[in-house]
Amino acid sequence: MPYMDRHARAPGKERRMVSRRTLFVVALVATFATHAQAQEPAQPPQPGTPSAGPEPRQPETPPPLPADIVPPPPADAPLQPSPQPQPSPQPQPSPQPTPQPQPALQPLPADDVDDDDDEDPFSLDVHAFVSQGFLLSVRNNYLAKAKSGSVEFAEAGINFTMPLTDRLRVGLQLFTRDLGPIGNYDATVDWFYLDYKFQDWLGFRAGRVKVPFGLYNEFSDIDSARPYVLLPQAMYPLRDRDFLLAQTGAELYGYIDLKSGGALDYRVYGGTIWVEDNSSPTSPTKIGEINIPYLAGARLLWETPLLGLRMGGSLQLLRLEVDGVLDPAFVAQAKMAMKVPANATGAIELAADALLAVASIEYSAYDWLLAIEYGRQTSETESSEPGLQAPAKTTSERMYAAIAYRVTPWLQPGTYYALQFSDVENRSGRVRQQHDVALSVRFDINEHWLVKLEGHYFNGTAALPSALNEGKQTKDLKRQWGLLLAKTTAYF
Repeated sequence: MPYMDRHARAPGKERRMVSRRTLFVVALVATFATHAQAQEPAQPPQPGTPSAGPEPRQPETPPPLPADIVPPPPADAPLQPSPQPQPSPQPQPSPQPTPQPQPALQPLPADDVDDDDDEDPFSLDVHAFVSQGFLLSVRNNYLAKAKSGSVEFAEAGINFTMPLTDRLRVGLQLFTRDLGPIGNYDATVDWFYLDYKFQDWLGFRAGRVKVPFGLYNEFSDIDSARPYVLLPQAMYPLRDRDFLLAQTGAELYGYIDLKSGGALDYRVYGGTIWVEDNSSPTSPTKIGEINIPYLAGARLLWETPLLGLRMGGSLQLLRLEVDGVLDPAFVAQAKMAMKVPANATGAIELAADALLAVASIEYSAYDWLLAIEYGRQTSETESSEPGLQAPAKTTSERMYAAIAYRVTPWLQPGTYYALQFSDVENRSGRVRQQHDVALSVRFDINEHWLVKLEGHYFNGTAALPSALNEGKQTKDLKRQWGLLLAKTTAYF
């Protein structure tokens, strides 16, 4: 999910602004004048009366000025009644109907009145959300230990955005969550930025900026923006949300109108990612430090001339560095196999360079939402202890196809199929693959409250965490398993 200010006035757009004080004075003067006219009507001659000669003309009340051109009096002048006309030596004209009093000036619509209470276009914009969910795992645990059900599936956040000028704006979001062993309601600054927009085709952001990867990564924190409880986990894993959502650095962005050819939306970014160790405290492998010294990427989306159809690609390059101590049992086996010296402690340093690429296409129109994404990740790993962890180069693969339809304003069912292979050179076995079929339904109770129900059927164990499954290796977990979810979110 970028956040646009819905209250800012368009640049260059001028509106006629009239103060309430000026309107009141002008209206009072016009009313007073027309009232005086009604009290002094013209006196026409009586029919049949002989005329001895030209008679002096009776005082004539001039018609009032139209209401919209009554000149306002000077600001410091007291209100005065309209002056009375003097008799004219001209002959009496034919009788005229008595002028009727005219109404006072009507106030302008509220949108056209410059009032001190009028909304400031540079006002603070505040949004918030709270969610509570329920998980039920079938055969294998995935997000939490939930074979008997779990409510360790909650999140809350509040964000603030504010334009400081017509080109500069700032924003930040505070966030907390509980997802099995992750989060535990620790409050964090989810994202923050300063954003300067030079033109539609060129803008600059700096701070902890959302990562534009694929179609939906930057909206993964907005439950109301999607029909599903879980985005396809092959592409957007919820457990990794904290460090996939945003990067600390800078970004260039722009929107280029191609007229009849549609439009281009581009993002180019660079920085680093802070990664927290989410491994279980009881895990025999101890992680020391995780560091991502650099991250760079870009995304280009083409909004085609066909309504609702967009397509594009994302590219990301990063380096990951990890140090820690491996499982003593594993180290002992390596010693017996003569892979490491007898005095080896299991301490190891790993470094991996990764290249990620995703192709995306989406159609969103006429209550339909269809999306397909395909991605590959190539990683080359270096190790300080080749006997414990051999250098390797692997390529993983992931994709999904999703469809949803809004039947009514309050009902939106959807489904998707997702898959991932941890190594495209060897796709066999449950530990190297995971297929996911999801069925979801969303109920919008009102404009600020929704409820979602969702079920998943999985085949394969490639993404299952051993720590949530009594330390079992993925090869020992059930090949076919399931997950049921319910979630409700309130937001404004």
